[in-house]
Amino acid sequence: MFQVSRSDVLNNTVWTTSSSDKVEYFEAWKFSDTHRPTEHNNRHGFLNDSEIEEWLFQSGVHAPPKPTSPVTTLEGGFRLIVCERVAYRPLSFSMSKESFLKVEERFHLPPATLLSFSLDTGGFSRYMTYDSANSSKVKRIGIVIKAAQKYQVGNYGLSLSHKFSTGLTTALLYGTGAMPGGVDYIKWQACQSAQIFDLIKSAPTLWAHPLFLPTILLHHSIRRAELLCTVDLDDKLVGVQSRLSVSRAGRLSGNGPVEDVMGQKPIGQTRLNLHQLIADMSTNMADIIYFTRLSEWQRDCVEFLNRTLDEVSGFLSSSTIQATRDIRESIDYLISTARRLTIFNSKLKDIMESDFSVLYSFIAQTDNRLNEKMTRLNAKMTASNSRDSTAMKTLAFITTLFLPGTFIAVS
Repeated sequence: MFQVSRSDVLNNTVWTTSSSDKVEYFEAWKFSDTHRPTEHNNRHGFLNDSEIEEWLFQSGVHAPPKPTSPVTTLEGGFRLIVCERVAYRPLSFSMSKESFLKVEERFHLPPATLLSFSLDTGGFSRYMTYDSANSSKVKRIGIVIKAAQKYQVGNYGLSLSHKFSTGLTTALLYGTGAMPGGVDYIKWQACQSAQIFDLIKSAPTLWAHPLFLPTILLHHSIRRAELLCTVDLDDKLVGVQSRLSVSRAGRLSGNGPVEDVMGQKPIGQTRLNLHQLIADMSTNMADIIYFTRLSEWQRDCVEFLNRTLDEVSGFLSSSTIQATRDIRESIDYLISTARRLTIFNSKLKDIMESDFSVLYSFIAQTDNRLNEKMTRLNAKMTASNSRDSTAMKTLAFITTLFLPGTFIAVS
């Protein structure tokens, strides 16, 4: 079903394989005695394009570790490859087309992966693969998540496949600023992959769960958005209200009495100040709208993960019972946070619209002042013209009075 659209995107995608283009990987194995990350149970590194195949097939130095004791069993884990989105448009990967196709095939990624990664509005979907010998038995689940594009938070996507019989998840994380050296928002000291890896390493008991990586991605996205909205956006809104000087709510309560933002300033200076204020408010409003779209996507995506967890719970092994409980608690927290963030952004938008009404009132007052000044100027010009007309009439009368006598005298 996705084949035609996938082919179009695949043919229009840019693939880069210069010496500076690499991919990053992180893989971890959940053994029955795994309670914390160690050198034995997780690995991290970078790969040139020519090294990707060896890593995919776990040959040579990339061979998986063995259990540390005869009584230790492997319960699952994940293998994650991270690829930078080199340019915003079109799709562009820091790997060759051949390497991507090998990753897609070896990792059993869903067919909607490329198409989903090209969506700016965001998306999420799941795909079940059933056992050929038993049509009621689910063999794999595939999940694709593409965040709604917002540069300050992250324009990234995750595609994964989880095999229930082995507990192993294979995944591709792709996005702008995903890797060290990528173009990420200046506010963040660490790149996206570093922040995500820290979250991964904080929960080793969940490494074998199919919804672990999607939950981590949503946690990262919501946390970034929450900081930007409740701190940066809110501060900008307070700054606008301070400049409008018509509100003393919240942090402005100690700013004293309100002031006339126009005062007795010259009209030209007033219009210049209002023009700058309009530009700043328009920028803030655009950011609020984009963040509202993002928070709505986050809310819908976490609710999607919650429904997916209900569906897959019956296919999981007994060793993941506690992990499933922990994942559900995390998802419940993320649902609550995403919903509250959506409401918060909606209220910011309402306040900004109210501030625009105040601004329009200031603009109308400025126009009225200008009209009054023009009216007074026109009145002065009319009076001046009237005086000029009287003077001309007097001059004409005097000329008419003395001209005959002057003519006779000259004659």
